[in-house]
Amino acid sequence: FEALRRRVAPRSGVAAGLAVALAIAIGGAWYFHRVTPPLLAQSSVGIALRALGEPPREAVFLTHSPPAELDWLYVDLMAAAIPAEPIEARPYQDGAALIGPDGRPRAELFFYSPALEQDERVTAGICARFAGAALYVLRDPAGISASHAARPAGGAWLPALPAPQWEVSGCGRR
Repeated sequence: FEALRRRVAPRSGVAAGLAVALAIAIGGAWYFHRVTPPLLAQSSVGIALRALGEPPREAVFLTHSPPAELDWLYVDLMAAAIPAEPIEARPYQDGAALIGPDGRPRAELFFYSPALEQDERVTAGICARFAGAALYVLRDPAGISASHAARPAGGAWLPALPAPQWEVSGCGRR
C-alpha cells in the first residue's frame, strides 16, 4: 500500500489513493472467497460433511486401522467438532467397524476417504457384508477430490450436493 500511496497520492490526492487501495482489497477478498475455493481441492471429510447435510444422519467416519499412524489427518477431530452434533469416527479394522454389537450395520451411512479405500479396500468389505449396499462417490466442486460413502441398506439417500458432484452404484455394478 505504501508504494501505491507514493505513486497515486501526489498526482491525484489521498482520496484517490485510498479508493484504489480499497478497490484492490475488495477485489482480493472477493477473489479468495468466491473464485479460489471452487478451484482448490477439498478434504474428503469436508466433502462428506457437506453431502451429509443437516441434521446429521446416523453416520460413521471410517479411519485407517492401527498400526497406521495417521492421527495428523484429524478425521476424528473434524467429525466431532465441525457438525452441530458429533459424528463417530472408528478405525475400519478389516470391517469390524461396520457391524454393531447387535450384528446389524453400525450406521445408516459410512464415509471413508479414497486413501482408506486404496489401503484397506473398504468397498469390497462393505459389499462382502451387505450385498445390497448403495455406494457413493462424492466430489468437490472442482472435481479434484473425492470421498466415498456407503449405505448398507441400499435404497435412496440423496447427498446434499449438486447432482453433478455425486454418483451412486450398487455392489454388483462396480
